[in-house]
Amino acid sequence: MGLKNLQLIFDNPQRTYYSGQTVSGRLVVALDSPKNLRSIIIKFKGEAECKWEETRTVERDGKSETETDYYRGYELYFENRVKVFGGSNETETLPAGEYCYQFNMILPNNLPSSFEGKYGYIRYTVKATLDRPWKFDHDVKAAFTVLSHVDLNSDPQNREPFKAEDSKMFCCCCCESGPLTLATHLPTRGFVPGQSIPMTIEIDNASNVRIYGVSCELIKIVTYYSQHPRRSKEDRVTVTSMNLDGAVEENGSKTWCKKMDIPPLPPSQLRECSVIDLEYSLKIKAKPEGMHNDLKNSFRITIGTIPLWQTPAVPQPATTPYVPPLEMAGGFTTMPQADPCFEPSAPPYPDLPPPTYEESTFGTTNISDSGDNKYLFGESAYSPRYPTYSLQAASSSNVAIGWAAPPKYEDAATK
Repeated sequence: MGLKNLQLIFDNPQRTYYSGQTVSGRLVVALDSPKNLRSIIIKFKGEAECKWEETRTVERDGKSETETDYYRGYELYFENRVKVFGGSNETETLPAGEYCYQFNMILPNNLPSSFEGKYGYIRYTVKATLDRPWKFDHDVKAAFTVLSHVDLNSDPQNREPFKAEDSKMFCCCCCESGPLTLATHLPTRGFVPGQSIPMTIEIDNASNVRIYGVSCELIKIVTYYSQHPRRSKEDRVTVTSMNLDGAVEENGSKTWCKKMDIPPLPPSQLRECSVIDLEYSLKIKAKPEGMHNDLKNSFRITIGTIPLWQTPAVPQPATTPYVPPLEMAGGFTTMPQADPCFEPSAPPYPDLPPPTYEESTFGTTNISDSGDNKYLFGESAYSPRYPTYSLQAASSSNVAIGWAAPPKYEDAATK
């Protein structure tokens, strides 16, 4: 058989890191017989790619034909290689036994957060290759999550209360009714996964049309940008939704106080990436009976990695980028002591409870690509992890902004 085991093991079992931290682990190679190899190479790669195709109908010589246009955008953030076995181009024999090769790499600063979408991804991987002469190589590959902070406290607009209001008139039998008004109130516009979005939704129905239902949706809006040729494509995905109970009769009104839970999600904006952009939108729809269009409130919110938090009594100097302490980074942190610019600075919010790191709500994706052969070891399924907070138990003196003395919001089950 020859190769019994080929495995990448990370020192951080959650495989979750921040820009500037060190990714480290070991490659395990187990042989039950000697194997001839040119080398063993470990490669680190960070990249973003999007691609899609569009078909169109053209007229040619009086006939309709279908043509397909291909679009692609790509960015390479880093690609580092290290040879852990073999020093020349000549074949060397690795005797039977189990071998362990340590690996580590300092991540560059200012990397975009990991992301997996329908038409593209931002992905960070480690791949080890056993280069065999005149035979297929043996590969093992694993993806890990990189996070870039989106601190909601850095933008004052995230902290401000928000109200969206829209209205419309109905025309029935040439007579115009009174207005239907839909208003949505939020205590803030910035949230983190694990929180709930408290919403106060009001309908004033001065019309003669019954409103039979109201729905709420949290929508992920992804925009992909190709470079050759230049084109953009938008993809809208409903993250979670709920229906509000009760109808609003003609010349009636109603108010709901509800909460919508935020599952593990990538942060807004995907900073430092020019081929993929990400935003989130809340859409509230009032549904009138008959052949009438829905009345909608639709507005953007920000999903961050650090929640809104009260300013500490003594502000911490921001001399270096904030990197979470050990317990906030999934239980493992290795920082190069020789270079102080990579050492963690003091947390700007010392009373902020640490998050957990949960797998994306959108499930797993296959990380195999055209550069991998059929002899790829390890699991190809991967799901990025995102910081998720549980702030309900926070002390009253340091609660997230917008959570202090709120109305009595009811928990609403999502679809």
